[in-house]
Amino acid sequence: MSFDIEDIKNFAQFGQYLKNSREQQHISIEQIHKETKIRTKYLAAMENGDFSSIPGGDVYVKGFLKNYAKCVGLEPSSIIELYKKLRGDTKEEESPVKPTEETISQLDVILNNVSSFVRQNYRKIGVTIIATSFVIVLGISLKVFVGKNISENQAPPPKVPTIQTQIQNEAEKKVEEPKNEPDLITQKNKEVMVELVEDTSQNTIYAIDAEYIEVTMSNVTDRCWIQVLKDGEWEFEGILNSGDSKTWKANDSINIRIGNPAVINLVVNGEDLGKPGGIARDFIFKRRASSF
Repeated sequence: MSFDIEDIKNFAQFGQYLKNSREQQHISIEQIHKETKIRTKYLAAMENGDFSSIPGGDVYVKGFLKNYAKCVGLEPSSIIELYKKLRGDTKEEESPVKPTEETISQLDVILNNVSSFVRQNYRKIGVTIIATSFVIVLGISLKVFVGKNISENQAPPPKVPTIQTQIQNEAEKKVEEPKNEPDLITQKNKEVMVELVEDTSQNTIYAIDAEYIEVTMSNVTDRCWIQVLKDGEWEFEGILNSGDSKTWKANDSINIRIGNPAVINLVVNGEDLGKPGGIARDFIFKRRASSF
């Protein structure tokens, strides 16, 4: 049974479409395996529409689909978009409530006054006070926006002078009670924690407390095949030879499939994890967004 791409409604039809495309090119699953290094059982699972059996979740599925599509002459971006559509990832966003001109005007007044005050008194105001001022502005801005667009019976937001008075009082307290503690933001940026949260025969997962993730693979002692996904995008696939070194940097996550973990040394955000050893598996490094 054949399908046009626009007629595909479920994963079973999607898998059949992939299989038909491969067979039309007279390409075997084994040929795709040799070209992409994707295991034949995962290639067969995709052609059966069984994407749940592929380890690593959507990140790996999208990477596999991208490489599969290239091998059989399909457009990778169209295939991935179709997969996301079938997964329900593309949802129409609800139209936001449009603020009135009056609301925008009030928000401008609030933000302009606070911004002006902070610029004039920056040397007197510490990091904590600046953060407090933004919380105050955020709370009142939300009240103005939501109140004006949902109910006319909501109480009006506090007047701008009240906000400025609160910030002024906090600034005076800060000046009267100076502290010699180091800047909290600078101090926190220096603290990086790499925590092993899961280690199984299939996955080794680390949680990173940092603003970004940087993984270096060094001191390679023998040939090793790897696949790398960075922030959900396919980044690299190939062989590292003895003496090679590779570094990847990402905002949120790095997933690395290592064929021979015993011959590669891992350094994550400056912390030397050594050679993990064991069998081929996925090494997943995720940033703890909640820490920032």
